[in-house]
Amino acid sequence: MEVARIGVNAFLEMCFSHNFVHGDLHPGNILVSARTPDDSTGRPAVTKVSFVDAGITSELSANDRRNFVALFAAIVKRDGRRAGRLMIDHARSDDCVDPDAFCEGIGRLVDSALGHHLRLESIQVSVLLAQAFALACKHRVKIESNFANVCIAIMVLEGVGRELDPSLDILQVAAPIVLRSFVHEQLKH
Repeated sequence: MEVARIGVNAFLEMCFSHNFVHGDLHPGNILVSARTPDDSTGRPAVTKVSFVDAGITSELSANDRRNFVALFAAIVKRDGRRAGRLMIDHARSDDCVDPDAFCEGIGRLVDSALGHHLRLESIQVSVLLAQAFALACKHRVKIESNFANVCIAIMVLEGVGRELDPSLDILQVAAPIVLRSFVHEQLKH
């Protein structure tokens, strides 16, 4: 169970703190090493998670990163309508046919998801992201490709996390990392 929390934390730090997205994150590219406690020295057990084979990666431009962090901060703050508005404001082109309906749809999606506290046992993040993409298609909100890459990486990580610890609450792990990144971005500008 600890491995799942460490892995999700490492992934989120990689994305939000280091602006690096591993685009091929499957179980074969995740290494886990553990050291058992050493009773003679009193050193505790240590678990390390490493991501390997970073042949498919992406980084966000400074502007896209700022928008990405603001979007996830709105979600963590449970402001789905704001998340929808940010998606429209930062879309590749502004062809949204009904911005209010899109923002309302994203708001309902966020409310529904966060009602379960994003525990892997009760929510499927990949389904939520697919629903968000469907709303974007329906309302002609063109998602940035790098944002889509992050979402795909999250979908893969969700499956690994569910196998290791279905009770893991991704929101609980993500909130401090996302909000710290949001404050950092705000201070830069």
